[in-house]
Formats: sequence, C-alpha cells, structure tokens
Amino acid sequence: MDKYEYKVKLAQIEKLVTKRDFVTAAKIADGIDWRKVKSATTLNMIADIYEETSRLEDCYEILNMIYDRSVGRRVVYRMTEVATKMHDFEEAIDLYKEFIKIAPHDLNKFILK
Repeated sequence: MDKYEYKVKLAQIEKLVTKRDFVTAAKIADGIDWRKVKSATTLNMIADIYEETSRLEDCYEILNMIYDRSVGRRVVYRMTEVATKMHDFEEAIDLYKEFIKIAPHDLNKFILK
C-alpha cells in the first residue's frame, strides 16, 4: 500500500469515526498494516475503534505497538483496562504495578485497583 492509498483509507476511517460507524471503520482498518504506522494518535484511534467493536485482542495488540514505541502512563492505563475486560487478570495486575511505578501519585490508580 502506498502513501496515497493509506491517506485515503485513513481519511475514510476518520470520517466514519466522527459518524460513530465503528464497524465499517474496523473493516477498513483491517486492510492496513499498522506495524508501519508511527503516529501514536492514529494508533490510539484504531485501538478505540477495535475497543468499540469489542475486538479486544486487536485493541490490545495496537496498544502494545504504542507501548513499544513510548511507554506512557496513559497507554499503560488503557492496556490495564483492556486486559481486565479480556479477563486476563495476571497481565492486568502486572500492568497495574507498572502504572504505579510510572505514576505513583496519579489518582487513576484507585480506579484501576
């Protein structure tokens, strides 16, 4: 897929997200290799789409890509939430502990707990 085709598909996805048509946006997103995308904002939007369509494994995979590029408390927080929704409690506990290390004074730790 060349840059032009990627930009067209991304524009379609953004329009569908504003219309809250996450199912169609997810179908378009499936045709893109997200490992090549560097924008954390774009990857976060795709993770939102997958989460809205209850494709939690795909959402977690996208969040993991963001995590690999830059560890931040927001991405760890979201990964913890998704792991909990997937009933992967061991992973959620590990991520919770990492969140506490990254942001010990963040009050969101009580929500995660």
